[in-house]
Amino acid sequence: MSFVERFKSILIGVGIIAVGIIGLTLMIALRPEPPKEDRVELAPIVQTISVDEQSGMIHVTGSGSVGPQREAPISAQVQGKVIRTSDHFVPGGSFRKGEVLLELDPSDYENAVAMAEAEVTQRRFEVIMAREESQIARDEWGRLKSRNPEIEAPKAGDLGSLVFREPQLKLAESALAAAEARLRDARTRLDRTRLTAPFSGQIRTKAAEIGQVLAPGQVIASLYSTDMAEIMVPLRAEEAALIDNLQSRPRARVKVGGATREGFLARIEGALDPATRSYRVVIQVPNPYLGDSPLLMGSYADVMIDAQQVDTFIEIPRLAVREGSMVWVVRDDRLHFRPIQILTQRGESAIVTAGLSSGDQLVVSTPAVVTDGMSVRTVAAR
Repeated sequence: MSFVERFKSILIGVGIIAVGIIGLTLMIALRPEPPKEDRVELAPIVQTISVDEQSGMIHVTGSGSVGPQREAPISAQVQGKVIRTSDHFVPGGSFRKGEVLLELDPSDYENAVAMAEAEVTQRRFEVIMAREESQIARDEWGRLKSRNPEIEAPKAGDLGSLVFREPQLKLAESALAAAEARLRDARTRLDRTRLTAPFSGQIRTKAAEIGQVLAPGQVIASLYSTDMAEIMVPLRAEEAALIDNLQSRPRARVKVGGATREGFLARIEGALDPATRSYRVVIQVPNPYLGDSPLLMGSYADVMIDAQQVDTFIEIPRLAVREGSMVWVVRDDRLHFRPIQILTQRGESAIVTAGLSSGDQLVVSTPAVVTDGMSVRTVAAR
């Protein structure tokens, strides 16, 4: 192919490409524009719940360990050999107030009582003799005075007149008083050979057995009472402040396992717990061992205390409280900030006494951006 023919072929190809480009450009330029749509801004979605007013008793809850009202070690007060113990003198044994738990050999103390009684008898005889001698001296003085009226009466010293034998009488009376005191002491020591229970209860531990010789002050057992159980419950200051009329002993319900017992709030200790900075209230449960579900010492108990009667309140989820005393409510598809008054918070709930009304839609979710008065869409919280 000649140069001219090749040049013609190139020109034809370039022409075809140019025509295609021109046609495509015209098609793009002449095509109709698509219809424009307005962009719709959707309001954020929030979860809400409807709240309702209530009335009734507000409770304070806590927990603690069950313990006895009284617990004490008992010890021997005199020395002696153990000769007898009660059948109940075993760990866990029950006893009544005044029951004899243990007896020591009383022989030495019975002899001491007998000797003291004999001494008292002797001293009483000496007092009788001293009184008779004093009376005889007075009678003789009276007869002498009647014969010689000018005789002066004998002068008396600190112990009385020697003429009337008053010092001898006082000495005999003092000796009798000392002997009677020794007799009382001997009888007391004899009584102390029988160790009795100071209250009704049970034995936690014992440390004495028949045949053992005890020394004064030696602990023989640890006892605790069973007529009343106590539970020490720590409360925050604001929880303790809720409790009205402590003098009326507010009712308390004590739950151990699946059983619930009735008790009452006995007292609030005056000092804060130094470790937790909380108040400690004492719950008492009468007769904890009676019934099908005894309240065993050492058990862990949950306690609910009647704090005060409130005419109107609303209980809301604690997570709905914002910034300490604020909630968000939805009205007419707009979110509003609303201050509230909180009586107390317990567990996952807060008790509100002002700021909310029945039917209010309370926001319980947290959108990314929140402003007072912004538009929102609502869904019911599950």
